[in-house]
Amino acid sequence: SFGARSAMSAALSDPARRHAVVRRLAEKLQHFEQADRQGRAGGQRSTGIQAIDGLLPDGGMGDGSLVEWLSDSPGSGAGTLAFAVAVHRMAADPTGAACVVVDPSREVYPPTIGWKHDPDRLVVVHPPNDRETLWSVEQALRCPGVAVVVGWLDAMGTHAFRRLQLAAESGGGLGLLLRPATYRVEPSWAAVRFSVNAIPARALLSGRRLRVELVHCRGRLAMGGVELEIDDETGDVHLVSRLADSTAATCRARAR
Repeated sequence: SFGARSAMSAALSDPARRHAVVRRLAEKLQHFEQADRQGRAGGQRSTGIQAIDGLLPDGGMGDGSLVEWLSDSPGSGAGTLAFAVAVHRMAADPTGAACVVVDPSREVYPPTIGWKHDPDRLVVVHPPNDRETLWSVEQALRCPGVAVVVGWLDAMGTHAFRRLQLAAESGGGLGLLLRPATYRVEPSWAAVRFSVNAIPARALLSGRRLRVELVHCRGRLAMGGVELEIDDETGDVHLVSRLADSTAATCRARAR
C-alpha cells in the first residue's frame, strides 16, 4: 500500500534505521542460506588454512559451491592457495573421488602443486580454447565422482556462470576458479570471492607474501583480509606475524 511504502521510505532515509533494516534482511538471508547448506551432504569443510577459515562465516567452504580467486598477476599466490585448499579437501575426502584440474596453459605439474595423494585421483585436462575450457569445468563440476575442480577461466557471460553454479550444486564438489582481477566488477555466481595480491617482502628468502581480501561471501556483510606468507620450499601457508614485521623494521632502521 501507499502508506507502507511511505513508512519504508521514511525508515530508509534515516541512516540508523536504514542500517537496522539492512542488518535484519541480512540475518534473514543468512538463516535461509544456512538452512539450505545444512540440507546438503557434507556441509562446510575447513580449507586447511586457518587464516582463510577465519574470514569465512562458517569456518570453511561449502560442498556444491564455487569459489573465485581473483588476482592481477600469475605470481600473486592465488593458484598456490587454491591448490592448498584442493589438496587439503582431497585428504579429508573418504570417498576416493577425483580432483580435476582444467589447465589451458599447460603449466600444472603434480609435484609443484603439493600433490600428496594417489596419482590416479588427479585428472589434468588441457583444453585448446576458452570454449572447451568452460565446457570441461562444467562437466567436471557436474560429475558426482569429482570432489574438487580447479580451473583457469577468462571472460564468460552470466548465463555460463550460472550453469557452473548449478553444475557444482548438482555434482556436490567444490569449484575453485582462478580468474583475472578485472572480472571483480562483474556479477558472480560464486558463493565466495577472494582478491589475492602479492606484497613485496625483501626479508623472505624462500617464500612469498600476499594479501588476501574477502570481497564477497553469501551470508556475510562485513568483509575482511589477511596477510599470508607462503614457504615455497615446504608449501606451508602462515599468517604474517606483526611482531616479526615490527622487529625486522626496527633492525633495518638501526642498520641505516
